[in-house]
Amino acid sequence: MKTSSVLLLLLGLSTACGQGAQNAPKEAPEHTQVKTIPVGKGPDALFLTPDERFLYVANVEDRFISVIDTRTDKVVQTIDGADYPWGFVRLGESNLVAVSGYDKGVDLIDFTRHQIVKSQRFQHNLGGITATKDGKTLFVVATDANQVLKLDAGTLEVQDRYATGNGPDGVGVSMDGRKLYVTNTKDGTISVIDMESKKTRLLQTGGKPELIHSNEDHSLLFISNFFENKIHVLDTRTDEIVHEITGLDGPEEAVLSKSGDVLFVVNFNSSKIYTYDARTYRKRPEVFTVGTKPIGVVSALHDSKLYVSNYGDNAVGVIALPSAASSEKAAAREAGPELLVRFKSDATEEQIASLASELGLEQVKTIPALNLHVYKVVSGKGLDEVIAACEKQPFVKYAEPNQKVGLQR
Repeated sequence: MKTSSVLLLLLGLSTACGQGAQNAPKEAPEHTQVKTIPVGKGPDALFLTPDERFLYVANVEDRFISVIDTRTDKVVQTIDGADYPWGFVRLGESNLVAVSGYDKGVDLIDFTRHQIVKSQRFQHNLGGITATKDGKTLFVVATDANQVLKLDAGTLEVQDRYATGNGPDGVGVSMDGRKLYVTNTKDGTISVIDMESKKTRLLQTGGKPELIHSNEDHSLLFISNFFENKIHVLDTRTDEIVHEITGLDGPEEAVLSKSGDVLFVVNFNSSKIYTYDARTYRKRPEVFTVGTKPIGVVSALHDSKLYVSNYGDNAVGVIALPSAASSEKAAAREAGPELLVRFKSDATEEQIASLASELGLEQVKTIPALNLHVYKVVSGKGLDEVIAACEKQPFVKYAEPNQKVGLQR
């Protein structure tokens, strides 16, 4: 039973809202794509040239790559001959980008000339592709063989093969270049492969893990799980999933902004792109409405534009990104309501931190002697929903709105 003395003490710790309307959750502002660029059939993966001048679009149901000039947002060329292009990876600091083709081919393209300079055919359908930091070695998924092929990037000859689980799709490489990570869509697992010993450790995720993107130094991988509606954040130094972004709707690509400050997550089913703080994984207020069945996303021109491949529309959408200043103001405007949670005496710090992370709670104040925490709801969830979720936990004594009235039970 909560007493009025405890409640009065809390009122002095945080700025209280005098009116219920001030505590009501607000919907995040939504931005709609401002331009649509027709491309080939089934646009999927995107590649931005290092100077951010050109955007390559992999049309996975066609045999060409569309080249978009980011200054005019128009298709200025097509690169013909790709075998149902699937994924891209730049070779180190060179002017070459490797393209995997579902129809059993890998092409090397000189992106300063928009020309294929080398091609190789294989026995298997190909999926995800990645490379070592120096660009000398490629790794490409052989989807129907349950393997990853190791290729010499200069000759495109197979140097080695690594066994995966069933239905391999995405592939990533570790920070130290010694391990591969492969999503197994039919097993609900991620293979962690030691390239020297070929020993494999399986991470059980359930669902359908698919696409893999990394931060700049490959210390973190952002792995989409389409059926679980999650992004798994995997630390390649420990091979552990250190965070999960939930509440998604058919997630596809999860890609960092050029600044590295924002994580963009594509939702295939709802045609939305959500944004997250790349350090805390706190959901940001910006939400972008895009075309049908979006998959790929990339930020360009100093994070002033966002490009998204709309698979269902055979088009690429263009969105003008808000400035950092306006984003901060929007975040301040969209600050959620506050709630008070009193934990039982045996609640652990790990349990408390995990609950806050899962529900999107930002700590405002604590009173350790009373096991009381004041949180701000920053996930966009409704206050009633958050309170109900808190009170289901066996280590929570009670949860309620942090306001002046209506606190006595």
